[in-house]
Amino acid sequence: MTQARTLYSQNESYALAMYSAGLAVECLLRAFTWDRSGEFDGRHNLERLFGASRILRLADEANQAVGLSESEMRSIGNELRGAMNTVAALWHNDFRFCSEQKVRSFLVSLHAYRGMRGDLLKAKALELLEAAQVLVDRGVGLWLSRKK
Repeated sequence: MTQARTLYSQNESYALAMYSAGLAVECLLRAFTWDRSGEFDGRHNLERLFGASRILRLADEANQAVGLSESEMRSIGNELRGAMNTVAALWHNDFRFCSEQKVRSFLVSLHAYRGMRGDLLKAKALELLEAAQVLVDRGVGLWLSRKK
């Protein structure tokens, strides 16, 4: 995520920043899946990896252990699901090969420009980075707190 944010802040590498942020999420989800099952799915389907990682269940268990209310747990679960939906909608593994214009065209095809002013690619890159950061921050916290 540090690299993704650095690329974004340089104002010239939004496509690569998006790719890096999505890759950080993919790696996190793969780590949880691998740790649980030892399985490796070579596809880059983040929604499938999100389910296989069981990160929502792990977050619920961790939050229950520290005494969060059902409402607080539901809010955190919604935040994780929302962040995952954003990343899954805006990220593709193919971005590693794409120019800025190609990613911009992809975003236009999603009608992501509705209600937007300014640079669509820059805005959506920031949206993706923020969503990815939520997932990575929560995931790293869960990873570090798990029992060895």
